[in-house]
Amino acid sequence: MWEFSKYIAIAYLLLFATYLFVKDNLLNKGNYFLAVFLLVEAFSIMNTLLWHFYTYTHVHLPYLFYIDNSIFYLRGVSLYLYIRSYTNEHFKLKYFHLVHLLPFFLLSLLYSFCFHRYSNVEKTRILEEGLFHPLVSFLIDIALHLVIVLYLILSARELYSYKNRLKNT
Repeated sequence: MWEFSKYIAIAYLLLFATYLFVKDNLLNKGNYFLAVFLLVEAFSIMNTLLWHFYTYTHVHLPYLFYIDNSIFYLRGVSLYLYIRSYTNEHFKLKYFHLVHLLPFFLLSLLYSFCFHRYSNVEKTRILEEGLFHPLVSFLIDIALHLVIVLYLILSARELYSYKNRLKNT
């Protein structure tokens, strides 16, 4: 029953994200950030479902591994930029905002260089041996969670500032 609810959640997240991407967003460009956040959440749930089929994917679909790890770095950034666009009427996406994507791009490059450039046979071998030393994997996980917490703090600060601005008007 619990697994079925995950499939429904994925369907709703994908449907709503698609709606946000397709609808006319001339009034609020921040909806794109919300759509990215919802897509990341859908990928997160799909990732947990794929682990139930680890044996099959490990042997037959090794290219599916590590495609989502860097995507998870977009979780905090997309939520923060959505809140910034919502709370600041003069918000415009600038080249400076690309700095927020740096962890995503760095981790994507790392996984591309260390894993995705190999054949499926090599990928299966790498999966059996482990991609990184356990300490490196732990540090990557800690960095992911720290980045998400940082953006949650920034988002909360932005909302608090917005609340104060509304109170003063």
